[in-house]
Amino acid sequence: MMDGIGRYWEERSGRERMLLAIMGTLLAATVLWLGIWRPGVAARDAAQLRLIAAAQARDDVAKQLAVLKSSPQRAAVSSIAPVEIVAVAAQAIGFELSRNAAEGADRVAVEIASARTPAFAQWLAALGKEGLIADQVQMTPKSDGTLSIALVLKRAK
Repeated sequence: MMDGIGRYWEERSGRERMLLAIMGTLLAATVLWLGIWRPGVAARDAAQLRLIAAAQARDDVAKQLAVLKSSPQRAAVSSIAPVEIVAVAAQAIGFELSRNAAEGADRVAVEIASARTPAFAQWLAALGKEGLIADQVQMTPKSDGTLSIALVLKRAK
């Protein structure tokens, strides 16, 4: 095969060889540009955007945590059932609860299919003011930037 290519090359005039060499160089440059450089730059830009979004989410959670830590704990325990407190607080913030089930007199199991991090932290703060604290929390990130949340709340003692 190399003999065939060599023979083909030798049969070309100097001008044709120059044009073929330029064509090959341009073809290689185009393949490098479209096949390697542009996809690499696009991947880097997407990674930077994801990093910025993750940093903002982390900062939002840190701010909400600081608010939670600085807010005074409610001393009086509400006589309202935890299930009702959770339902009212969820409705007020706009959460649709997948599950809201009592586990005894002072505990409630809650599942939220989709919630944004800042709204969830605000909701937990509101529940803390009502005397409910998180006992168990399981948060699963979803591809749309929201969280799927399963938690157990209990009355603060």
